[in-house]
Formats: sequence, structure tokens, C-alpha cells
Amino acid sequence: MIALAVAACSGGPASSAVTSTPEARSSPSASTVLTSGSLKVVISSPADETVVSVPSVDVIGQAPSDTVITVNDAIAVVNESGQFFMTVPLDEGPNDLAILASDAQGNQASARLIVTYDPSS
Repeated sequence: MIALAVAACSGGPASSAVTSTPEARSSPSASTVLTSGSLKVVISSPADETVVSVPSVDVIGQAPSDTVITVNDAIAVVNESGQFFMTVPLDEGPNDLAILASDAQGNQASARLIVTYDPSS
């Protein structure tokens, strides 16, 4: 299940698209795509409902270089080529990753992904 919330802003209505399918969710190549106005963010990892055996997960994606990305209120830097990367610590069990993207034009999009840390997996 993918829970995706997108916030509308003064720049116009927000929309979102998710490119994950039930088969793709277990694949590390599943992506979540967030859009709002001219803002487009692709989260290539992790997929929603990922289960990991280590106490952290790398959030990796692409966005315009002027985009501000936060994951659980920590800022991920988008480099000049549009890539971002952040290692997020996990507690044992399900973890909620709240991802928020915003740009200089006031567009905002957000997603919530669940990553489960199971040391026995």
C-alpha cells in the first residue's frame, strides 16, 4: 500500500502520480513520483513497504536543483545535477518516512513511505 499525501499551495492545485505496482513494490527499482505545478520529484529508493535488516535506509532521488527536500524534518541537499541522498536511521519495526518537497515558486508535494527494520530478515 502506498500512502501519498500532496499539499496544494498558492501556485495552483497539486497533483501526484505513483509509479509503483504491487509487483514492483518488492523490487528496489520501484519509484514514487511527486508533482505539483512545475515541481517533479522522483524518489527512487526506498520503495514503500520495504523491509530492511539494517537500522538505516538511504533515501535517494532526483529533483530540480532549487528544490528543498526534507525527510522526517531533516534537510536533504539536492546537488547541481538534481540528485539527492540521505541516510535515515530506523527504529526496529515499521518506520514512517515523511518526505516533503518544495520549490521557489511555492509548489509543495509530500509522501509518506513505510520502511520496516527487521533485524531477523
